[in-house]
Amino acid sequence: MDAKRVIITAMCWFAPHFVWAQSLQNVVLRNSFNPIGAGARGAGMGGAFIAVVDDGTAASFNPAGLAQLRRSEIALVSFATWSAAKLARPDAPVTEVEKARENVPEFIGLALPLEAGARRLTLQLSYQRSVDLFGRGDATVVLPNDSWEASGPESRLIPVSPLVRVDSNQSGAFHTFSLAAGLELTDAVSVGGSINSWIGEWQASGMQVLSLRSLDASASGDVYNARAFFDQDQSLRGMNANLGILLRYPAVSIGGVMRLPFAGSYKLEETIVEWSSARMESTDNRDVWMNSRLRWPRSGGVGIAIRPFRGLTVAADYSYAEWARAVIEDVPGDAFLPMSLGFTGGDSEARPYINRNFFDLSPASETLTKNAGQFRFGAEFLLSFPRFVVPLRCGAFQERSPVPDLGTMTPDPETAKGRKIRGLTFGTGVNFDRIVVDLAYEIRHSEGAVGFRLDEVGDAAEQPSYPREKVKQSRIVASIILRLGSAADDPIKRWLRSIFVGSKG
Repeated sequence: MDAKRVIITAMCWFAPHFVWAQSLQNVVLRNSFNPIGAGARGAGMGGAFIAVVDDGTAASFNPAGLAQLRRSEIALVSFATWSAAKLARPDAPVTEVEKARENVPEFIGLALPLEAGARRLTLQLSYQRSVDLFGRGDATVVLPNDSWEASGPESRLIPVSPLVRVDSNQSGAFHTFSLAAGLELTDAVSVGGSINSWIGEWQASGMQVLSLRSLDASASGDVYNARAFFDQDQSLRGMNANLGILLRYPAVSIGGVMRLPFAGSYKLEETIVEWSSARMESTDNRDVWMNSRLRWPRSGGVGIAIRPFRGLTVAADYSYAEWARAVIEDVPGDAFLPMSLGFTGGDSEARPYINRNFFDLSPASETLTKNAGQFRFGAEFLLSFPRFVVPLRCGAFQERSPVPDLGTMTPDPETAKGRKIRGLTFGTGVNFDRIVVDLAYEIRHSEGAVGFRLDEVGDAAEQPSYPREKVKQSRIVASIILRLGSAADDPIKRWLRSIFVGSKG
């Protein structure tokens, strides 16, 4: 069996069961993908804000909360985030990889309370950076050593150890532009909704490698090495709606939000440059263009906020997202570094068009991506002074990544689980009559495998020796909320009245 036959056989056997290990998202998105609302107040309470929602960022958590606003508000939110990963390999000392810091706007909103008969109707226009898509990582999969041979010196067959590795980085985000409304039905019940325009732009680049390492002393090093260098530009356009409800009583509030699914237009431009040691003097270049649809799943959450005494609020949220239903439709067989990786010299045919899960890029009917839930808890205590209020906040959360971690894989795919993520938050600020400044600090930890040995899967008694990493991510969120006068002296309402009613109105 020559080297080319080894590669074809290895990849055809490997890919159907473990194609998710090659997925770009599996490497880069090591932390949660669950979107939540924006704002330093909600972040300081661990993100448990669905049943609180009484400031200018309300619509990003639960649009029904807008009905609680009494004055027009302008909300401005920004965040800075950075992370570090400590990687432990069985055959190397611990190394630390620092991630680049990012500082970007997260939310801008203008909320305008109006009177609808005897009840309050609040409208809001807003922008939110809903999902951040930046990161860097690598993963390695080692195939069983006793199943492969390749041509060594003097065309003699020697045993080899096949290894597949992907190293990638990604940047970009999903943005939403929203028109939201919250309506007060009774003194205790409010409902709300929003229409959201989704615009996603993200880029990825990196390298995928297939190596055949000799296990024979007479031929040390790699017998064969093949690499694919890739650059991807992806974009999304779509629209959906969010629905919310809020029940508010003196000592307790209960809220719920549903984010409806949508099918948006999706575009991919991918350039792949392939090289192998079998044809060292040439490279194969391949360009892929794709126009399709991305089906984004529904998600939702419920929350409760308890006010045991004046100044103290304790809140808890649970959210759930059907990530297994996130599907890119009609993906051509030569997109996303197909199973053969192009390392077969054109001998293999491209697979036909097929629907693939967005996260693990496996066929939608065979995906190992998991639906994911998250628990969030938080508290806020207000210190009141004659001219201002100082809030003290803290919170905690636990969630899972939708992408199965390499360390959870066994012969039974049902055992695969996403990486568990835990976090703590702290926040404070100062609340004047017309301006509110809030700060929050969030720290989250996750741990998981970035390598996998297929020949150790079947032995439940033996602990696999694959590389593991510990990721620590920190985030600082800052919010400024401007309250524009009283109900009778609101500059925005005066301006609108002059346009639609006239100066004498």
